[in-house]
Amino acid sequence: MSEKIYVGNGKKKEAKFGDIIKLSFSEADLDTLKQNLNERGYVNLDCCERKQIDKYGNSHYMTIDNWEPDPNYGPKGGSDDDGGDIPF
Repeated sequence: MSEKIYVGNGKKKEAKFGDIIKLSFSEADLDTLKQNLNERGYVNLDCCERKQIDKYGNSHYMTIDNWEPDPNYGPKGGSDDDGGDIPF
């Protein structure tokens, strides 16, 4: 597992129809996000609740989800037909 990359903060606010998590990113956070674009040009984030609200009222933090599937795991190509006698 790779090292976690932390970006941004979030504050939980109560609204009329449920809670809202307001996110904020610094310019440095935005640069980090841009440096971690995947091959399709996206960045996946995990928004996690803090154990304790910090002195600025932040209740959440984000980490970059940089998980990629193992290319050596899973089906090895070919057709779905295994040549067996099962009709389905």
